[in-house]
Amino acid sequence: PITLDDSARRKSGIGQTVSANGSVRLRLKDGLAMVVDGSGDFTNHKGSDADDVSALLAAGPELTMKNGARVSIQAVGFSHWFGGKIAQDGAGARVSYQQNLDRGSRIGAQIDVRKVNSDFSSAYDGTGYAAYFTYERVVRKSMIASLTAFGRREDLRSNAYSSKEFGMSAGIGGELPMGINGGLSVGISRALFDEPMIAFGPHARQDWRFNSRAYLGTRAIRVLGFSPSITYTYSRTSSNSPFYDSTRHRVQFALARYF
Repeated sequence: PITLDDSARRKSGIGQTVSANGSVRLRLKDGLAMVVDGSGDFTNHKGSDADDVSALLAAGPELTMKNGARVSIQAVGFSHWFGGKIAQDGAGARVSYQQNLDRGSRIGAQIDVRKVNSDFSSAYDGTGYAAYFTYERVVRKSMIASLTAFGRREDLRSNAYSSKEFGMSAGIGGELPMGINGGLSVGISRALFDEPMIAFGPHARQDWRFNSRAYLGTRAIRVLGFSPSITYTYSRTSSNSPFYDSTRHRVQFALARYF
């Protein structure tokens, strides 16, 4: 038997989230630009044990080819704090490719490699690899449908925490009548860990992970220049290790501004 402390037990509550994302493209010459991307998220809960802060900065050249395809190579720096400690930080690189197939569709691909360090334990130190392939298509002129396949590998110092994951997601979203915008998405993935955690049994952890998201907002209403929206997110992890079996429902009310 394992006794869980309060931070590991099921719970519900209310918090606040602030996020910002931006991108700058600086033209160097015909067909060549410097692209800088940045993002940040802060989630505040009661107390500080579950406060979640993350930030990422990526910069590098982007080449536009004669056929319209875009290829970029960026250096990446990132940090993720949880409960006041660094859960992950490090640096890496990513390569992105984007190509329009016709006036209404395009494909994209990205490969991301990062060196990871953690203050929680050296067992989480290592290297992360990820690859994504996306197909997007315009639907009814104001909606975009997308399909994404991905694969990830976490090669960490501890084999019990090292894993590979592969899956796919699909979504559709865009502008609706009367200034309303909305979207729906679903995803599924399979995660397989390298070795078992002896404390949880003789078998390595294996997860099925499911997620869905519904979003609805309106730009017809302005509050100090910000538009209101509501998002419902569902996530489910079905694991052969009951300790990691979990379900989460999250409803987020937001005021957003797009520049």
